[in-house]
Amino acid sequence: METLSSNIVASNTSFFNNTSTGEGLDEVYGQALCRGDITNSTVCKECIEKASKDLMNRCKSEDAMIWYDLCQVRYSFQMFFSNAVYTGKYPKQNDLEKRVSDPTSFQQVLTYLMNNISNEAAFNPAKNMFATADIEFSKKKKARIYGLVECTKDISDTDCRSCLSSAITELNACCSYREGGIIVSRNCNVRFDLSEFFNASSSAAPLLIFPTSRGNKRLLNLKN
Repeated sequence: METLSSNIVASNTSFFNNTSTGEGLDEVYGQALCRGDITNSTVCKECIEKASKDLMNRCKSEDAMIWYDLCQVRYSFQMFFSNAVYTGKYPKQNDLEKRVSDPTSFQQVLTYLMNNISNEAAFNPAKNMFATADIEFSKKKKARIYGLVECTKDISDTDCRSCLSSAITELNACCSYREGGIIVSRNCNVRFDLSEFFNASSSAAPLLIFPTSRGNKRLLNLKN
């Protein structure tokens, strides 16, 4: 596990790395991923180092994983690279989010947002398994939903989309009537909030349009 923090920075600019150490029955496999909007290698490395230490201190099992806001780390005595397995987790903080006033309309816009960025992350090679966007859901309140999706970079585009679809289904079940929510899994994670929580400094892609039943339009602002 000690090699993860150094290997991930040295590997490439995507801040993702698979590594292994030991031989035979003593071989351990490790994976580390920093969130796709992280561009500072020091921030990435510090998150991986902290996550690795916490994981080793808290978990003594043969397969363990930890999620932080900016990174995730996993280790196992079984080789798991490129194996897509959905294991959705529901953080307790979801229950602390406030409820929205119009859940039916909110869910429609939220689902539209998350499905669009999921397609971007999975099938647009330029996105590198990561996408963010925001969309207006209330002109009166000038309110927007900010969404983020990400997959580990060792799985296929179809496996990524499948994982995100499962996560979005759980997100709708737990949180589509709340002001924020997160679902994490081994190979993907999804998140939304009414406040911007990701790095939106990069230029925006062309806008998508969400039609309402009254023929009005909502603009979806896709981030690079």
